[in-house]
Amino acid sequence: MIKIQQNTTLLTSIEQKISGKNSEFSKALAKVEQFKKDLDELGPLRLAFKLNMDKIKEKIEEKRAELAQLFKLAELSGDEKARTIASIEEMLEAYKKQLLEQMQAAKELEDE
Repeated sequence: MIKIQQNTTLLTSIEQKISGKNSEFSKALAKVEQFKKDLDELGPLRLAFKLNMDKIKEKIEEKRAELAQLFKLAELSGDEKARTIASIEEMLEAYKKQLLEQMQAAKELEDE
């Protein structure tokens, strides 16, 4: 009886692992299909630009969360919170400009 329960538990565990692997594979396959679709629709240059802009947006959102935590934005209220948000937005604009300049410099290096 114990042997059957152990085998059933083992089979269940194996099925869960296979199911998880299939799910990961399906997600990866969906990403590849979306990439191919985007490549067909946008072409290589526009797709590269879009991917770079997506990376920049992601980095800006990460930086926004980091700054909000650093300045303890959740604990602020009223005018102090508004001023802090405005300061954070200014910092993020400067950060975005820096990222765009880095992207442009990398492209120029690549072109040479």
